[in-house]
Amino acid sequence: MSEELTQILLDAQSTDQEKRNQGMERIKSAKDNNLPVFLVLLAEELKSEEKPNESRQLAGIILKNTFVSKDEQKKIELANVWCNFKEDVRTEIKQILVMTLGSPNRIARHTSAQVIGAIGSIEYLKDLWPALFSDLIGYMNEETQKGSENIQEGVLTCIGYIAEELAEIEELPNVNEILEAISDGMTSENSNDELKLSATTALYNSLEFFESAFGKPQIRDHLMKAMINAAKNQNQKVSQKGLECLVKIAYVDYNSLENFIEDIYEITMKAMTCDNDLLALQSVEFWNTVCEEEEEINELILEEEQDNRVGKKYIQAVSENLVPNLCQLLTFQDEFEDSGWGVAQAATVSLSLISNLIENQITDLTIQFISDNIVHTEWNHKEAGIICLSSILEGTDTDQLQKVIDDALPLLLDYLEDDHEKVRNSSAYAIGRIFEYHFEAVAINTEVLENSIGALLNSLLDVPHVASNAAWALNNLAEANDYTNEETSPLSSFFMPIVEKLSVATLREDGEKSNLRFQAYEAISTTFLKSAQDTLDDMLLAVSPLLERLEATFSMELLSSNDEILQSQIQGSLCGVLQFMSVRLDKQIEEYAERLINCFLQVFKNPEAVVHEEAMMAIDSLINALGTGFLKYLEVVHPYFIGGINSYKQERLCSLTTNAVGDLFKTIEREIPQKCHSEYVDVFLEAISSEELENEVKPDMILVFGDIALSICGEFEPYLERVTETLEHASSVEYTEEDNDQINYIQNLQRSVLETYSGIIQGLKDDQKEELFLNYCQSIIEFLVRIHDTEEDFIDDKMLKAAAGLIGDILSILGNQVKEAFQIQPIQELVNACANSEKKSVAEVGKWALSRLL
Repeated sequence: MSEELTQILLDAQSTDQEKRNQGMERIKSAKDNNLPVFLVLLAEELKSEEKPNESRQLAGIILKNTFVSKDEQKKIELANVWCNFKEDVRTEIKQILVMTLGSPNRIARHTSAQVIGAIGSIEYLKDLWPALFSDLIGYMNEETQKGSENIQEGVLTCIGYIAEELAEIEELPNVNEILEAISDGMTSENSNDELKLSATTALYNSLEFFESAFGKPQIRDHLMKAMINAAKNQNQKVSQKGLECLVKIAYVDYNSLENFIEDIYEITMKAMTCDNDLLALQSVEFWNTVCEEEEEINELILEEEQDNRVGKKYIQAVSENLVPNLCQLLTFQDEFEDSGWGVAQAATVSLSLISNLIENQITDLTIQFISDNIVHTEWNHKEAGIICLSSILEGTDTDQLQKVIDDALPLLLDYLEDDHEKVRNSSAYAIGRIFEYHFEAVAINTEVLENSIGALLNSLLDVPHVASNAAWALNNLAEANDYTNEETSPLSSFFMPIVEKLSVATLREDGEKSNLRFQAYEAISTTFLKSAQDTLDDMLLAVSPLLERLEATFSMELLSSNDEILQSQIQGSLCGVLQFMSVRLDKQIEEYAERLINCFLQVFKNPEAVVHEEAMMAIDSLINALGTGFLKYLEVVHPYFIGGINSYKQERLCSLTTNAVGDLFKTIEREIPQKCHSEYVDVFLEAISSEELENEVKPDMILVFGDIALSICGEFEPYLERVTETLEHASSVEYTEEDNDQINYIQNLQRSVLETYSGIIQGLKDDQKEELFLNYCQSIIEFLVRIHDTEEDFIDDKMLKAAAGLIGDILSILGNQVKEAFQIQPIQELVNACANSEKKSVAEVGKWALSRLL
């Protein structure tokens, strides 16, 4: 069978189509007939040095594809296939593959390493091969002593693959043994470049597992030196992998850099100026990672949170030399590369990160480069100057950049008509960044503002990525000009031209490219939301054309999945625009209300969940705009509210619907039919008790009970017992672990319970039924005591305000009937803490509650 298999594998690669088909068919037949036996034969083929390279290579590929997959579900299926083999078959295959790790044929040993990586990780996780690492290292040491030069590389490559597969577990066993093997492969004088590359790759894949080892200075320093030596290696593949290790260690253990930062600085500075883009890229990535770590450390310091990292301000120390190098890398643009990640892109990110860290100091380090390059005749230098300016805008003060912007903006507007696409694109982006972070530098010059709008509107006709950035810039312009409550604004005279040109852009046939259509609709929405009062009449005229567009999507011909995606995108964007129009037009939107409701409900027929979310937000805005005028549409919308609340698996839709129903009761109040509010109470109670509902939605649902009670007042009585039972259950949820998500959830839950109790007692009082609330005061007191006894860090101002507010409400309404019961030390301390808050609004509530308590 061995010779026959070899021929089959060769036939499967034949140039003769008939032979190739026969070979592939026989391989498939062998797999289907007896997969375990076939895999043993393939492993033997891969191991045999007498076999042709072609047959060994295909044997390895088939083996690898039997157990290796990037798809997670497929990986689970392949793992189950392997585990269902008999133990003796699995052992035989593993033994053959392990012996192949020392093959002089590099492809054979690397293929074997990859297959062992797959099946080894499967067995290790299922405790079928607990001695996996010891077996591999023991075999390597045994064979190395016999003079095998390939076994080290094969085993270390294998360990690298296994570590990559086991990325989700916290720590590997035999850490010291693995580290010793990796370190020896990286640093031994006898190691060739292939071995060093395999060892360095193994270290890179394993670094997260060795965090505990990095706590030991001797081991940490030894590994840091090994990484640095790898980064210095003359072999560029080894050097690149060494730099990748340094990038990763900066993230995994920032503290380890302290004694080696000078060496790393020299290596990275040299690599940035070499002719190998991959080395330069990793060098920039190292400093990007350091930036991100130091920015996070600074944020934790501001928030007074504990962290084991000690900020060393490396970026501050190296910026004087690092920034000029990064500026030069901006010129490394590829004229024919539209996207992708390269040295110039990494340097752009780096300058932005550094700008946020050293703030105004970045100006002096970049101003000369910007000035020299932004007027350069070569496109890549011109673009580099533009990008450099864009990158430093976020971290600097406007007064530091006023002159730079004054000089640069007219150039940028001219460059929107440059012959080179990349220059036009970067110019549009830079203008958008200026509007985003330094609009006040532009606002003082009316002529420049007018020129900017005109140039950007023209750019909406450019190629998609330029037009998209132009739309984004217009969005930022509108965002920076919030004149919602003003009679007029500097943009009022441009309102209709901006809306009309953006609307045309949304209709472009190539609108799906570079997110152009979405960006144009976003700009329209922001323009509507932020514009002054004198634009409302024009805005009202725009409702009907936009509704016509939305109505047209319902009859779109859907011939492919792309058509369906396009329909969803347009419907979602139009719902978003119409939502903001309802917010601004308020009661004026009423003449279009019926068409709007019909369109939004029609959108729910689209199977795409995200579009449902947009439609629900639009309905919510219409509720707030129409007020009691929405009541005439409640009957037709009500089933969609019930469906949205029951959409447990669509968390955002469920949450948005909950908010909409809350707004419904706040707006329409007692005019909502009893049948409706009864059904809402029932469906919310059922949802809150469901294990399928995400915890994040439950606090909002609880708050709606307070909205309902305030709305229907004494008519809430039939629901009182069931709702308060749910509130008592929610108030009893305890902190079980210091997990931020759980802490936030319980804080939100407790606040919602407190606020809902306040809504209920206020609602009952309006119909003189407050006596019904007496039955629940004792459980509320116990809840308040539990809050008092919670760790101080978990009781924020919002919690104190909600607690004091409830206490004040109860005492104001029930007075002496409950006053003595509430005059206990824990409650008094809660109210005092609220009254002593540094926030005025919180303190006022505390002082008011204190006046009722004493």
